[in-house]
Amino acid sequence: MSTPDDPIEGLVGAFSVGGTFIGHLLGVTIRGRRLTQQIRNIGNIEANKILVGKVDFDGDSRKAFICGDFLTLFRENVAHGNDFSGTFYPRGLLGCGTIWGNLVFKRWRLENWDAESEAAKIEEIEFDLYNVTMVSALTKELWFGVTEPDGIIGKHPAIILTDGIDVTVYAQIYIPFDFTALTSAYVIIVAGGTGNLRRSVSSNFGVLCGAENYNAHMEGIAVGQVAVTASRLTCIDISAALIGLGASDLVGLTFLREASNVNDTVNEDCYYLGIRVRYT
Repeated sequence: MSTPDDPIEGLVGAFSVGGTFIGHLLGVTIRGRRLTQQIRNIGNIEANKILVGKVDFDGDSRKAFICGDFLTLFRENVAHGNDFSGTFYPRGLLGCGTIWGNLVFKRWRLENWDAESEAAKIEEIEFDLYNVTMVSALTKELWFGVTEPDGIIGKHPAIILTDGIDVTVYAQIYIPFDFTALTSAYVIIVAGGTGNLRRSVSSNFGVLCGAENYNAHMEGIAVGQVAVTASRLTCIDISAALIGLGASDLVGLTFLREASNVNDTVNEDCYYLGIRVRYT
């Protein structure tokens, strides 16, 4: 039985058009080939062929599943000869790397096309793949907004970091099982004025479901100042408070604005919106 940290055998794909997700491809095989050119022997070197040109890719898939009404979009897009965007990755381990390219379907077989459009299957697919990019790791993003706002800024729910007093915000974030490494982590603040915001960050975290205590890891960022600009959606780096983060960790985190300190020079209320985490 595979674990969340193990890849599952096989290559799968997702495809979209104009940034809109359309469906999934299962049982994918991708092939690459290079054109060759005959050359004559040079001295003692016996070389019969050299590679020329760019790599060409094509492939096939056992079946595709199209999402709902997008089945019609697939049919129309194919009929007009337009191409799709395709992203291919190992089953069960999206973060280990991807193959991306423009996808043109050449041949397929349809089942249940008219009778059950939302359940229709496209099988025995062949495609060409070009403008291919190999991505070593796909960055994913999480957003943890405020759960109990006590104010707003514009239309955004927020926790008010009141000027002149110390305010602590408590947050909780969960790290998915496909996590490999932290790319970045930020608290998002809108400042009421321009100046230096004095803050500190602390955290404790551990793996869910009995593997570790809730405070198996404890990290923090010492109190200090960060520059902020009035009304900007400011990203304040908190990655140093998440050192040692791992898959399936549940993180408790505090963000303190020490506005009573003379070094906090914003002189206005600020607004805490949430936490953005990016990872591979």
